Amino acid sequence: ADISSANYPGALYFVEGVYVADDETNIVNKMNNASHRRVTFSGTALSLTGATQVAQPAIMAWAANDPDVQHQIVDVPSEGRFHVASKASDNGNGTFRYTYSVFNLNSHVSGGSFSIPLPEGITATNIGFHDVNYHSGEPYDNTDWVVEAGSNTVTWHSPQTFDQNQNSNALRWGTMYTFWFDADAAPSTGQATMALFRP
Repeated sequence: ADISSANYPGALYFVEGVYVADDETNIVNKMNNASHRRVTFSGTALSLTGATQVAQPAIMAWAANDPDVQHQIVDVPSEGRFHVASKASDNGNGTFRYTYSVFNLNSHVSGGSFSIPLPEGITATNIGFHDVNYHSGEPYDNTDWVVEAGSNTVTWHSPQTFDQNQNSNALRWGTMYTFWFDADAAPSTGQATMALFRP
């Protein structure tokens, strides 16, 4: 259903390779290990198209193909890197859809929560979350992140802390999670907050 042109007319699709190089001891060299390439589908058959975008994770394709998308890099000092992309879309009814995708390129400490501030008096609705489903014997819990919508923030967080369950659902390396909500407030500059999962 995710690759159906009837369900998603005009959608673009990309594949990504994240390369793990054990001999890269310099932290700088570890920051360019993801590349992406566009793909097309004929039914369920996948075909590569265009050039490989070397040293650019697939999340960067969103900003490259949509000028309304903002992209930022967030580094955990001496440890790893996250990419964050966001977009505000006018719903045409006085509300906006706010979408945020966070890609963990190579942070072992992983992401444990993601929080967006809200202006005074604004309520978030239609709150959503999308992660990956672990499988094939991986030990990680597939329970979705918990959402808490307060009077001035929307926060998603792992169902359990690292101390409670080291295999709780966290934003681990090579993984992207997407968060969204609607609000009757026009876009403005703000600062998202992400907490790390491991100590």
